[in-house]
Amino acid sequence: LLWRHRADTGATDDGSGLISAWTDMAGNADLTASGSQRPTRNLTGGPNGTAEITFNGSSTRLRDTSISPAATSGPFHHFVIAKTIAWGNYDSFVGMNGPGNNYQLETSGSSPQATHDWFGGSSGNPVSMTVGTYFLVQSFGDGTTGSYMQLNDGTPNDGDSVGGNDQFTTYVIGSQDNGLSQFWNGSICESVFVDGSEIAGAEYTALLAYFSDRYGLF
Repeated sequence: LLWRHRADTGATDDGSGLISAWTDMAGNADLTASGSQRPTRNLTGGPNGTAEITFNGSSTRLRDTSISPAATSGPFHHFVIAKTIAWGNYDSFVGMNGPGNNYQLETSGSSPQATHDWFGGSSGNPVSMTVGTYFLVQSFGDGTTGSYMQLNDGTPNDGDSVGGNDQFTTYVIGSQDNGLSQFWNGSICESVFVDGSEIAGAEYTALLAYFSDRYGLF
């Protein structure tokens, strides 16, 4: 099971660059926004001239409050091509939530870092970022004892064990998991969330080659 959003595909533009919907390429989480919640899109603003969707840090986000089937707190792997435009502590690139626990890929601390806060556990595994620079941000875990953060094709930061068990029914890009706070000031070209599997081996190598070829970040 996966959720995949890419800025050049499935985004509904109102004609002035505002995005009111972002269709999941896998068909599992179709995101929407209205009014002041709509982010903007630049079709050539991303790395290698790719499309990017930009969130303003105060009101914009896209979300689906009824993803089906729901995600679980087992193994997962999340890949995001993203840059932060202005730094804020605990502003969320991407969030998911359910009745009790959540997952957030977010900024952290007074210095530019990305971390994840997931499945009832604590924030951890921060990786340093540079404001205004695109990275492939990776967040992943084995579902039992370990979770990791990684930038591009670098070395993973090993850290927190998983927290509680939950099913996640809301998926948000651009703000905290409930979609109403911790708005992120940054741009995303692509987000791929794989539920139920920590990607490894030949499949992982092929995905890294895809991201490298398309975005030229490493």
